[in-house]
Amino acid sequence: MSLWFPKPLYEALPYLYGALGLTFIVVSWVGTRGWVSAVMLIAGCGLLLISLVLWLRRNDFRRAQREYDSHSLDDA
Repeated sequence: MSLWFPKPLYEALPYLYGALGLTFIVVSWVGTRGWVSAVMLIAGCGLLLISLVLWLRRNDFRRAQREYDSHSLDDA
């Protein structure tokens, strides 16, 4: 079973993850203390990393698709 998201949500996911990660980091810095702060900081950094990886993979895939000539297979 595969999970499909609507295109606007799918395109916004890296930015949503990044915003959520920054929110977690800011809240851990300002609003909490102790182990809760550490957990929120780690979660925020993880979300930022996921956001960056998703954005880079999509960017790389789309660049490769633009460079690839799909019509060359039809000519053979």
